[in-house]
Amino acid sequence: MKPKAIFFDRDGVLNKSIVIKGKPKAPTRLKDFKIYKNLEKYFIDLKKEYLIYVITNQPDFFEKKKRYIINKMHNKLKKKFPITNILCCFDIKESSKNKKPNIGLVKKILKKRNIDLTKSFVVGDRWRDIDLAYNLNCKSIFINRKYREKLNKKPDYVCRTTIEAIKLILKK
Repeated sequence: MKPKAIFFDRDGVLNKSIVIKGKPKAPTRLKDFKIYKNLEKYFIDLKKEYLIYVITNQPDFFEKKKRYIINKMHNKLKKKFPITNILCCFDIKESSKNKKPNIGLVKKILKKRNIDLTKSFVVGDRWRDIDLAYNLNCKSIFINRKYREKLNKKPDYVCRTTIEAIKLILKK
């Protein structure tokens, strides 16, 4: 039987985004990287049935000299949650095959693992995440943080919090 996966966005899903005039922005300083509380126990249950990936666009870290900061952020996530892997696109060009909603980062996973995408989920708080789910033929869960931003595609599910999204997955 093929494994199932959950592809989590990072900012606004696992950690708080910095919202300026209704638009989310990724934290660029370690002191601003705040992981949402009370997610750990739900991740333990998820890990029993799913591979857990974090797929994130981080163009603010395009310059390699700043990457030590993002590595520290990702190490914090890995210590807190049983994550299979974190894949990060630093590209600033919209056309990058690795930048969500393009599927380049997930293709790298699929070369190593034969994941059943039809039984997998993408969980995100922005249009790029919902479009990624659509491009992969996965189920999409949109966490509505009430940003001033429209979706291109209709998500399969809408939740208010990451915990609500995880509970929904665990019921399926």
